[in-house]
Amino acid sequence: AHDTTYYIVLTISNQCGSSIWVDSVHVLPNSVSALINGMPMVGCEPLPVTFTNFSIGANNYYWNFDDGNTSNLFNVAHTFSNSGTYNVSMVANDGCGFDTAYTTITVYPKPISVFTIDQDSICSGQSVQFTNQSQNVSSTLWFFGDGDSSFLANPFHIYQVPGQYTVLLVVAAQNTNCFDTSFMIINVIATPIASFLTVPLNGCQPLLINFQNLTSNSLYHNWSFGDGNSSVDFEPSHLYTDPGQFIVTLVEIGDYGCTDTASSLVNVFPKPEASFLASQDSSCTYPVLVDFINTSTGAQAYNWNLGNGQTSASTHESANYAGPGAYIIELIASNQYGCSDTTTYTFNVYQSPTAFFDFGPYKGCAHLTIQFDNL
Repeated sequence: AHDTTYYIVLTISNQCGSSIWVDSVHVLPNSVSALINGMPMVGCEPLPVTFTNFSIGANNYYWNFDDGNTSNLFNVAHTFSNSGTYNVSMVANDGCGFDTAYTTITVYPKPISVFTIDQDSICSGQSVQFTNQSQNVSSTLWFFGDGDSSFLANPFHIYQVPGQYTVLLVVAAQNTNCFDTSFMIINVIATPIASFLTVPLNGCQPLLINFQNLTSNSLYHNWSFGDGNSSVDFEPSHLYTDPGQFIVTLVEIGDYGCTDTASSLVNVFPKPEASFLASQDSSCTYPVLVDFINTSTGAQAYNWNLGNGQTSASTHESANYAGPGAYIIELIASNQYGCSDTTTYTFNVYQSPTAFFDFGPYKGCAHLTIQFDNL
């Protein structure tokens, strides 16, 4: 390209003759070459784009971003807030010549990540239900803040360890790489760990049990002993008077009403009732043979101590008492659970009297006075 001079000739004429006017126009070559590049050319809203100007020969620039915004900078960065296709132009000029460059920017719509939870403060060991309310979504990815994740649309998650967790929901739009993220914070409060020991675990009625509370993270205690009685003490004791199986339940309550429950089975074995009858209550003569009739209930085994040095394991028994005295007869009745009962009875053998007397004088005259001595 080079400069060119153009000559313009104007000829005018009438009946009297003609006249000529000559002038020239000097045309300079257009030395402006416009070239631009936008990076990235495709992306998700809001999309920041950096425009690089490769124009030659210009000193003035006018950018039109096709979204109502313009610029006069050489290189420019612009953010497209909304989705759509934008025909971006840049006019470069040097005050004489100009050139225009174009590029197209495509902005995809961004999905909207939104979710709700049924509660933001829970007890450890409880679950949280997450409800996905996102829009323009083809896939979801949950991060629960404790190392676990899920691809489900509406998952639930159990938090075992107390603490504060940030839940992230990442959603992606279909056929694009556009994604959005939202988050919520969940507070997990320590749940009491209910635990206790019964000492003893079982035994014969009446059975006194001491409860050892091994619970942690608890403020309040609620015991149910299974026989209609209860307690709010930390470590209560309870007396079971009736036999049977009783389920002991401990409900421990911590901060924010977090609860845990522990249970244990207590066996209270029935106690037999030892009793017997003697064939006679006492005796004034000896030796004497006495029969003992066993009237015990709820027993399977018996142990007699007949008070005369004789023992026996028979159901019924007889004993011979050779001399006077108070003989204590003891019967121990026991059952299959090892429970026993004892009863005693005193059999009295009384000393027989020996009748004897003396008197004097043995003889004498009438009106005789005699002295009798009871021996």
